[in-house]
Amino acid sequence: MDADNEFRNIRFRSIEEFIPYREPLLRFCEECCGRADGLALFVALNEGVNNALQHGKGDIPEGAVDLSVKKEEGGLCVDIRSARRGLLHSPHFDRPLPPPLQESGRGLHIIDFLVDNFSMEATDSHVTLCLVKRREGGQSVKNADDGGKEEGACTLPFSLRFEAGGFSLPGSHLLDMFSEGLVLWERETGAVLAMNEAARVLYGIQGSGGPFSFISEVYPDWEEGRCSSFSFSTATHRRRGGKVFPVRMTCRPLSLRDGEGGKIMMMVVSDISPESAAHESVALAGAIQREFLPDDFTEEGMPEIRTIYRPLFLISGDMYGYSRNREKEVLSGFIVDVMGHGVPAALQTSALMILFRQVFEERPAEERLCDKLLWVNRMAKNRILSDSFAAALCFRLDLSGMNLEWCSAGIPAFLAAEGGRVEKTEVSGSLLGISGPADYGEGAKTVTAGDYFFFLSDGFLERPGILPEERLSFSACYDRLFSLAYSGEPRDDQTALGLHIR
Repeated sequence: MDADNEFRNIRFRSIEEFIPYREPLLRFCEECCGRADGLALFVALNEGVNNALQHGKGDIPEGAVDLSVKKEEGGLCVDIRSARRGLLHSPHFDRPLPPPLQESGRGLHIIDFLVDNFSMEATDSHVTLCLVKRREGGQSVKNADDGGKEEGACTLPFSLRFEAGGFSLPGSHLLDMFSEGLVLWERETGAVLAMNEAARVLYGIQGSGGPFSFISEVYPDWEEGRCSSFSFSTATHRRRGGKVFPVRMTCRPLSLRDGEGGKIMMMVVSDISPESAAHESVALAGAIQREFLPDDFTEEGMPEIRTIYRPLFLISGDMYGYSRNREKEVLSGFIVDVMGHGVPAALQTSALMILFRQVFEERPAEERLCDKLLWVNRMAKNRILSDSFAAALCFRLDLSGMNLEWCSAGIPAFLAAEGGRVEKTEVSGSLLGISGPADYGEGAKTVTAGDYFFFLSDGFLERPGILPEERLSFSACYDRLFSLAYSGEPRDDQTALGLHIR
């Protein structure tokens, strides 16, 4: 293990075996990526290790996890390798967040937030998770005049450390991970002492630029609250460049030692401008929208359904759903793609979601798929889609006869695989919401165990290279589509519903 350039071939079978590596790994990440980014990468690494240990080994006592951390230009690359049933078969971060009191299911959400890029690759025996973290500008920023201290890091005028889970780190690192801005200044002079990363972003301090020298530069009325022991208020602050904006702030004095009487002021501040509030509202709407989506269906002895859901922005114009009729032994599903993106498309999609649930859950299970789409179109075109249109595709799998039917309203194709050979099945049909008579494309085929299908929105179908040349298992094809969805710059919402006959 060469800690100067990389940590290579670390192997462990339990968290107890991994603990001795934590401190040197944290130091290595900080040295290569800086304090804030190094800590973020270490937390993501730790989440990946926990995931691999919990899910990767399964019931294999001798199963091990391999870890390597290598320097790349401007940052670090982390590889975590586990057994085949590991990382890739845990819930992906495109799934909705679990309920607030549920501890599991958040690992890949955390990793996605903390690193610049991550990818997953699978072989028949192993799964590898690759994390990449780089400093802004592609290099670690150091100040040669202060012993290597990072420029822009939250350097506190007092000692603060945090210890948990078998490792210790400077508490100032945690302040850099807060979502709200934090500023410390001298109570008498107004000289700024420290500013966390969120405050730097809030006030427009880019890259390695230094913080403001005096609090008056961002908070012109700071002297009005200098004598207060505590205040919670709104005010107008100024960004670098001169733009003013409204904030909500909490200020209070701090004492370094007993009897010093609060020589330092601390302010926690957040942007309450209409633009910020609108962004938060749209983010909340996106989280609510995801809650409408069903979980993947993996019941033993039944066909498997796995999904991918990546909005172009925070909310999507795509939706999907499925339902099972136990009495009729039927599994039905649908995917919807409304024209456009953002809030208008999301509102129309949510309304269509209700209609599709009604038509599949409340109307007769044996009703022709074409008639179901006709009913949805009739209900939607003069109200929900009065100034727009949507594409949709629905399917129905008869489990007793092993027969799959589909019907398309404007989605031109889907992927179908027999024996691992993936082909594109072309379909045709009128869009939902258009005037005049509707003509939807129908089809059916007998299926056998091992066959699988992926029903896709335009965001996938319009991407180059969507059809693989080699034979792929269902999981491998899903992983390939997942990688496509989260690589490059998307141009549309991307949604996939995979159906695996088993």
